[in-house]
Amino acid sequence: MAERRIRVPKDKVDFIESLVFKPDEGTGTFESKAQVLAFAAALGVFHGKPLSLKKGHDLNPIRYEIFNRLDFSICGKPIN
Repeated sequence: MAERRIRVPKDKVDFIESLVFKPDEGTGTFESKAQVLAFAAALGVFHGKPLSLKKGHDLNPIRYEIFNRLDFSICGKPIN
C-alpha cells in the first residue's frame, strides 16, 4: 500500500515556506510546513471557511506520518 501524503498546492508553496522558521534569516513562525498547513486548516474551520486546495501540487508532498507526530493537544482532539 502506498504511503499517505499531503500535497502542497503549487500556488501556495512560496507563501507556506515563508512562514517556516529559518534561523539564518530570523524569519518565519512555524517549525515545519506541516505545522503551517495544520494551522491554516484549523483557522479555516474555525472561521467556517475551509477551502479545498485542488490546484497543481508541489513535487514534494508531506508524509502523513509527519502530521501524526505533531502535538495537537491544544486543539482538543487528535487528528486521525
